[in-house]
Amino acid sequence: MNAMLKNKLCRVALLSVIATVSTACSAASSCQTEVFRCQASAPKALTLQLCQTETGFSLQQFIFAGHQQDKALALSNVTKDSYHRFKVDEHSLSFAYNGDTITLSDYYSGEFEPHEKTLSVTITHNGEKQFLTCDEGALSLLKSIENGSY
Repeated sequence: MNAMLKNKLCRVALLSVIATVSTACSAASSCQTEVFRCQASAPKALTLQLCQTETGFSLQQFIFAGHQQDKALALSNVTKDSYHRFKVDEHSLSFAYNGDTITLSDYYSGEFEPHEKTLSVTITHNGEKQFLTCDEGALSLLKSIENGSY
């Protein structure tokens, strides 16, 4: 075999290995079902994405107050609750992360005009709560999750 053909075969083999590793890595960190996504700009910037997997929940992305987590992180001790009354529904999901308690909330009220729909994140750090309202483009499928502990 000539040197040029050997180089081409080596490059093809190397690209094949890289593609296989990339696919395996992205499959391991992919989001099966996105259940909550929030970006907030005030009072502090926040980016959060939570997914549901076959085995539980994973925090896909969390950027807040100088902390950035971009790798999928399996969560334990997740609690989902709901509150209902006439024309009002609230679904919340709480979990511990990095020593803080994070509560995701999907609130809807049809009691008054205009109807109110708010997606929010509350972060409790050392007993102090920070409430952040999600900007447009936020997503919540919390109402589709059964109440309970996961």
